Amino acid sequence: MGPKQATTLEGNESQTQVQLTSVTDDQVAALLKEGSITPEIEQALRKILDQKAQVAELNSEAEARDTETSSIYDYQQRLRENLKSLKGTAEEKALTQRYTKQLSDQETRLDKLREEKADLEGRARPRRNSSTR
Repeated sequence: MGPKQATTLEGNESQTQVQLTSVTDDQVAALLKEGSITPEIEQALRKILDQKAQVAELNSEAEARDTETSSIYDYQQRLRENLKSLKGTAEEKALTQRYTKQLSDQETRLDKLREEKADLEGRARPRRNSSTR
């Protein structure tokens, strides 16, 4: 079964359609309680829900990296503007060194954020693919 496709789960005496991308723990419990699914199907659905939760957590972590990256870019823009306005002032050398160090430290952090995000996306991909089958 491909992503975003509905499937028919055969239970005791009825048929129930569940779209796996939107099924919740509560829905699984309700289906089991009403006898619409077997314990084996419940177990399979719970595995899918666990995979979806793991993917959601990895996506959340990746979004946090994006937010921090945007914040750093905004801060760097402010530093660059400050550097432009210092031209010809007495404080220029000291502040230029300070701002340059901050920019360098932030570039190192941006590299780390890119690596972490790529790792998170790589870990989410197989879970995402296996939860939509």
